[in-house]
Amino acid sequence: AGALPTAATTGSSTEPSACRLERAQVERALEALSTYVSSKNSAGGLINEDSVISVVISTKRMPKTSVGAKAVKPRLLSLPHPWRDLDSTEVCLIVKDPQRAVKDLCAAERIGAKVIGVEKLKKKYVPFEARRKLRAAFDFFGADERVIPLLPKLLGSEFYKSNKLPLPLNLKRKNLREHLQCAVGGAILRPTAGTCLSLQCASSTQEIADAADNVITVVEKVVARTRGHWENVQ
Repeated sequence: AGALPTAATTGSSTEPSACRLERAQVERALEALSTYVSSKNSAGGLINEDSVISVVISTKRMPKTSVGAKAVKPRLLSLPHPWRDLDSTEVCLIVKDPQRAVKDLCAAERIGAKVIGVEKLKKKYVPFEARRKLRAAFDFFGADERVIPLLPKLLGSEFYKSNKLPLPLNLKRKNLREHLQCAVGGAILRPTAGTCLSLQCASSTQEIADAADNVITVVEKVVARTRGHWENVQ
């Protein structure tokens, strides 16, 4: 995976909505990253291997400490160009029992997701090794928003230290497929107790212009949610 720093700034505006990233510099960084990935793939005998591109944002001050459900609740940041596709992503949905309704809905909309009810999670995924294998088996975890407060205890601290924190979803809404595609192809802002954020937001197989749109969108949205806005970004 590649990571892009957010150091490039222009102007002196303090408006939270005024993006200080130079698009030309973002595109140059993406082109350099694409060249590097291509050279690594060729050297290893792999052609067009897809690599995830992340944006790393560092702040000057520590964030406010969240408690309760907010401390473990990630937020979805929608992107102009989905960086991964629902049908080619291993998806796991953790749902409120009974799980049959969500399974039937997934089948009706041709969504190839693994559906796990809370009761099954309690019984089958208690050992650390079982949780580790569950985490490793899927690229994306979503959860019924009603069960999010239960998950830290059921999944364990190691799960929550990973980059696969379950995203709260409304699994009762119409057109679930479209909802999941937006979630899978978006960026996920996860709670942090430190001054560094890392968000996956693009793929090495995307067009440079599309990846740049995603990078700039993510930075703008994160800065808008950051206390002090651009003045708090290193």
